[in-house]
Parts: sequence; structure tokens; C-alpha cells
Amino acid sequence: MEISGLVSLWIGNFNSITELKNYVCLGYTADGDQIYSKFANEFDFGHTDDDSIEYEFYNEKLIVIKDLLKPFSYSNIIIHRFENLLGKNKFDKPVNSLILLYDYKHEEDIIKGTNIEYVGCVSYL
Repeated sequence: MEISGLVSLWIGNFNSITELKNYVCLGYTADGDQIYSKFANEFDFGHTDDDSIEYEFYNEKLIVIKDLLKPFSYSNIIIHRFENLLGKNKFDKPVNSLILLYDYKHEEDIIKGTNIEYVGCVSYL
């Protein structure tokens, strides 16, 4: 659900940045019609604006929340908020990919996809 000022986080593992991009990016038909990304289809939220999504692929698997979220917008705010949400400063497993969807609160029952899982939602303001 679209809610201004919130950011939802997914973590997981992909084999390459290309694989992550193919998962997250929209496609288009020959007629110019938009095709939802695999990410949008898997978590059942439909259209995403390219300006509202950020993702990062790391060559190594990491576990510390601060290290993984550092390159993202609003990192100085969201790092501490995700640590508070989870009650710890590390994820339960090492990951090499993160996806942030801004102005969106994920409320679907779907929390795990093929390569990623939903972590939670915090305010970035």
C-alpha cells in the first residue's frame, strides 16, 4: 500500500547484479505497454515507479545491517530504525542483495520470494 514517508526492505541473494536488475526492473512490450517486474509480480504489488525503488548487490555476503544499508538514501535514519525494528544490528543470515521500496508499506501475506524475503517497513523521514 502506498504510504508517503515509509520504506519497505527486502533482503536476499542473487548470483549477479544482472540477475538482481532483471528481477527488479520493469519491462515493456513491443507496443510500449509496461510489464511488471518479477519482483512486483512475486510480491503482488503491481506498478513501481523507478524513482521509488533502490537496490544494491554486493560481491560478498554480509550480515551487519549498517554495512548493507550504508549506500542507500536516508541511510543515516533508516539504519537505526531497521535495527530497532529487528531488535539487533545483524540479519539472521548473510545476504548480498537488498531492495528498498519507498513510500510503500508491504502488507501482503507474501513475505518470501524465490531469492528474497520481506524484512519490514520503517519511516525514512
